[in-house]
Amino acid sequence: MKNKALKLLAAATTTAFLAGCGTTGGFTQYDRHGLYSSDTAGNLPYVEIGPAQASTRSFFWTSCDEMVEEVAIDLAEQTAALGGNAMINLRWRSVGSDEMLSVPHCDTGWGWAALGGVGLLHPWTKSAYAEGVMVYIDQEDKDYLVTRVADVRQQILDDLAAQRAAEEEARRQAEEEARRQAEEEAERQRLAEEEAAAAAEAAEADAEEEASDED
Repeated sequence: MKNKALKLLAAATTTAFLAGCGTTGGFTQYDRHGLYSSDTAGNLPYVEIGPAQASTRSFFWTSCDEMVEEVAIDLAEQTAALGGNAMINLRWRSVGSDEMLSVPHCDTGWGWAALGGVGLLHPWTKSAYAEGVMVYIDQEDKDYLVTRVADVRQQILDDLAAQRAAEEEARRQAEEEARRQAEEEAERQRLAEEEAAAAAEAAEADAEEEASDED
């Protein structure tokens, strides 16, 4: 019985390990830090400086967005320290893997935790790693590109806001129309019931009058 219980515990622990491993997506605003996932730096001419890498590690409950932002800031600071103002070919790598991705993400590691004297695998650490190539772009060209990107992004946000407002107004009008129709239907139903009640009273009165005449 004891061996069977230990086997079940081991199976449950292994299942938790297999189900829990994976990556978590993160977000950082690339243009804020002069980062480019492509190798063109916004199609602007540049002078290549050299490679750089950065990583961070924290507890598993730490926000991946915060960790990705920390790595991005580290890369930007390294670039600035060597006279650069942008980074191209930015890639994010999973720990223990050679696969490089353009999408920011964090990896969750596992560690042993004791519960009631029994060792269990548990998510323990989270890490983020990225690398790229430091470059220098003419600052005026870069500023124009950043401004242009910001303008386009703002236009997109404005269009989305206008679309959401239009959809909300259409929804409000639809609800208002449905409410109006429901009120009209309720009023028609009330009038029909009143007419039916009046007709019933009239019929009853006529019947009583006929009965009285016969007497």
